[in-house]
Amino acid sequence: GSADLLQRPAQRILRAVEHMQRLAAQLGPVGGVEREQHRDDGGFLERLTGRGRHLLREIEHGIAQGEFWAHFQPQVDLASRKVIGFEALARWKHPQRGLLSAAQFLPFIENSSFMQLIDALVLDQACDTLTALAASVAREATISVNLSNDLLNEPGAADAIRDRVKSRSVAPSQLCFEILETTLLSERNGIIVDNVTRLAAEG
Repeated sequence: GSADLLQRPAQRILRAVEHMQRLAAQLGPVGGVEREQHRDDGGFLERLTGRGRHLLREIEHGIAQGEFWAHFQPQVDLASRKVIGFEALARWKHPQRGLLSAAQFLPFIENSSFMQLIDALVLDQACDTLTALAASVAREATISVNLSNDLLNEPGAADAIRDRVKSRSVAPSQLCFEILETTLLSERNGIIVDNVTRLAAEG
């Protein structure tokens, strides 16, 4: 049921927490926070460049079928050997191509309503996961969520994000919104600045 679906991300995180804590213990105390390293596989993008419209139809169908979800990458402070947070990363479980990273589909939906749908999906799953982890070993962890330029360029986006977070009883301090520097430097229009300012004021 729907309750089981909400528990799955939390269960994956708890398993990841246990694994990363064991790894941190094996590596010993060293400075820094472990971060996921991504390999930029441009082959998929090159093959599908001429099939953009077909891919958009696949994405639309995939959203309706629940093929998109948030993957939570643990962030571990190796000095203290503690999980200090997670990064929510969009993933697409494509029925034919398997699990796709954000780099393999997000470039095709920029400046479309699909981008905002993916943003909302990842944010909702991050909030639901924080709620599910409230009584766990990771209850003090935070989750980082990427906000796209498309979303931040929408009037009232900050208020909509605030309402989504509050409706799930998640403290603003538990979420960290990540924004590309290019968004702030090259797209400094009034709407984006206003949304970023409002989000910062929420804590």
